[in-house]
Amino acid sequence: MRYDLAFLGSGISCAQTLLQFIEKLESAPRVAGPLEVAVIEKEGEFWKGIAYGKRSSVNSLIITTLGEFIHPDEKESFMHWLKESRDLWMDAMTKAGGETALQWIEHNKSYMEQDNWDAIYIPRFLYGLYLTGRIQDAITRAEQKGIARVHLIHAHATDITPTAQGAYEISLEDRDQKKNSIVAGKVVLSIGSGLNRAVPPPEGSDLFHQPDYLYINDTYYPSLEDHIASIETALKNTPEPASRNILILGSNASSLELLYLIQTRSTLKKQIHKVVVISTSGMLPHRITENSHPDYLFEHLEGLKSASGYNAADLFHTIQKDLDIAFEKGVHIGDMYYQLSDLVVELLKKLSFEQEKEFYGRFGNRFTKLIRRAGAQYRDAAQTLLNEGQMELLKGRFLQLRQSPVRKQEVLLEYTPAGESGTVTHPLSFPIVVNCGGFEDLQESSSPLISNLVAKKLCRVGKTNRGFDVSAKLEASPNLYIMGPLLGGIFNNEVKYWHVENLKRIHDLSKILTRELSMSLA
Repeated sequence: MRYDLAFLGSGISCAQTLLQFIEKLESAPRVAGPLEVAVIEKEGEFWKGIAYGKRSSVNSLIITTLGEFIHPDEKESFMHWLKESRDLWMDAMTKAGGETALQWIEHNKSYMEQDNWDAIYIPRFLYGLYLTGRIQDAITRAEQKGIARVHLIHAHATDITPTAQGAYEISLEDRDQKKNSIVAGKVVLSIGSGLNRAVPPPEGSDLFHQPDYLYINDTYYPSLEDHIASIETALKNTPEPASRNILILGSNASSLELLYLIQTRSTLKKQIHKVVVISTSGMLPHRITENSHPDYLFEHLEGLKSASGYNAADLFHTIQKDLDIAFEKGVHIGDMYYQLSDLVVELLKKLSFEQEKEFYGRFGNRFTKLIRRAGAQYRDAAQTLLNEGQMELLKGRFLQLRQSPVRKQEVLLEYTPAGESGTVTHPLSFPIVVNCGGFEDLQESSSPLISNLVAKKLCRVGKTNRGFDVSAKLEASPNLYIMGPLLGGIFNNEVKYWHVENLKRIHDLSKILTRELSMSLA
């Protein structure tokens, strides 16, 4: 069958775009009959993506407060849904979330009673439920009105090939590895971020053999809750209490989420001797706090205001210098986040067009790592583990895992401490290793779809190596559009983002794509 439009991936970026697109069609319906729309999803759960669906935990929280998380266009509708459905979702959360859910409810009870939802870090699955309800209603309306038919396809898109007629043939593989294909006039690539960067097995191990220790390469596949259960089993099967250790590679939001789930589950926490987190920064995301230093002076950045001729690299290194000074004074990101952000935006505007683009491409994601923030509940849980001596933060460069000479079900960590050279072996052994090291570079992606798109030059990798270059219409090639995190590094007169994991940004980018699709499919 030939489709007018096909979405590859059905997560939040697809749902937002399709929802807005249907609403646009309702206000100005086509006269040529219903559009045929295909939505291809390899995991089978539509509209939620990884973060807001069953692959996360019902206890997984948004990383910022609800007030900062939700787009103004959606806020009234979402708040109404939260309040109207409160008894139902709280009951479901309590049954599925256990001890952690009860702690969350107790912590946020007064906020909810005072109707102060903006201050709450809500469980992410709530937004997934809300958006799923909205998009399903929109699809039903579209089909009843005869303006669009939406076909849900459970399969993995592995390749895209231009046809002689100017459309695209999309190669598919289903759960049983059966291959087929569909053709679409327009394609939206909305598959989320790239794949996780894998960690090499211990030296001498067979790359294709399941290791004797528990290695979790992707915390959300098949699901976070599945991995929590596997971790508990591995700990129970480790006879020596001093060896019941977990090694986490990376200190990003995923690692912080895992630490939160460990701290808030007493049965799991009691089994663990120590959690070791290694990263090049040696830091977890900063705690979101009140802006307690609103008058803090960034001396060197302020000096750039009157300087002439500084470039993107100068700006980034000045940011680093002032942040180092602030940290030495005990002033952290949460204390002065907003004035730093405002100051950097002001200084970016003074760069030439090419140098501003250079900052977005080369330094934007590095800047984000310096100022990463996370909610109080997540960050406080990690701090409790640190204060109690049950967690260790290592600042260094991961080198490799090595098989323990004592027990084959455990591995050793070899790393280089920050500012040093040579190899250090951590004194603990680990029956559990969790990879939270981030995503692959797109140029070296192990995804067949991404590597094929790059090889065929249908998509060109941008300077961030996390996103594709697109036109102002969000096209990577004619009639091939990008939506979601793979727009990281987008830079034009209308939109400038070095990362697009933010829900508000996805909502705004969906408006642009909806406008373009509406014009071309009218």
